[in-house]
Amino acid sequence: MYHDGFVGMKEWKDVFVSGEDVVLDLHNYWAFGGDMTEGRVKDEVCARGDEMAGFHVPVMVGEWSIATNGIADTNAWQQSFYTSQLQQYMKAAGHTFWSLKANGMRNWSLMAVEDLIGTSAAHGNGDFC
Repeated sequence: MYHDGFVGMKEWKDVFVSGEDVVLDLHNYWAFGGDMTEGRVKDEVCARGDEMAGFHVPVMVGEWSIATNGIADTNAWQQSFYTSQLQQYMKAAGHTFWSLKANGMRNWSLMAVEDLIGTSAAHGNGDFC
């Protein structure tokens, strides 16, 4: 397994041969970087699933969360953000939420997210994509 180094999958397209026994590990975060907008986050989340599914080696989302730079920080938006990411990452070789329990860090803790938006959100429809 190789971490993408936060440069994205495109930078790795010529590094591995199709069928090679490797996995590319992505850490998808929208909490860092100053130019994030609600629209950009939605576009990137929706494109990510098909991009991962179509990559020539398996891709795993090794870390993700619902943390952002405070854009659209409402419960409804966070529920859509969570569900849309979950649906897109199901197209990958696997995915792991950042932390099961991170005290005082609601958007980084799966338990806190499920308390906030409900466990049923995982089975609902993400309306981003």
